[in-house]
Amino acid sequence: RREVETFLNAGVRALKDGQQRLLKRLGIDIGFLFREEVSFLRGVEALRASDPLLANYLLATRRGWSEQFVLARNDLHSHWTLPRVEYPRAANGDVSMREPTIAGLPVSNFVTNMLDHLLCFVEDTTVYALAARLPQSITLREIPLGDRRPEIPERFRISLLAGGNPPWELTYHVQRFEET
Repeated sequence: RREVETFLNAGVRALKDGQQRLLKRLGIDIGFLFREEVSFLRGVEALRASDPLLANYLLATRRGWSEQFVLARNDLHSHWTLPRVEYPRAANGDVSMREPTIAGLPVSNFVTNMLDHLLCFVEDTTVYALAARLPQSITLREIPLGDRRPEIPERFRISLLAGGNPPWELTYHVQRFEET
């Protein structure tokens, strides 16, 4: 229970405080991502006029995982406690383990999924904000997964825009962090 509470608190703090603050320093305000639905949708529509890629990414982020993540953390502070692990005994005497669930998922799956989403969000939005600050003739390209060297965890490479390599674009995805 304590470890799940620590994960939820630290993860949401990283998302809402750390990443929001970093992006604001880099010229991107995502504060509306954490507001009630009406304010969130207004923020997405306002952003869509100037940055449709980021607007679509944030909309998919909220629908895909961040709202569920924040709500799970908020539930800790109001009424929810992670249930205990259960050890049901079968009729033949065998004992099995039943994990508690969060949002309908076994706790181990929920934590793994949310951590993957959080890591991808931090990497994607940070790289997007940094790429926007590059000179116009410079871009970032994504190194294909099969071309990456295992000893160097490098996903992006600086490239000339006119160099023939397609520039990286921010898109929402559901791959595991290691697969991006």
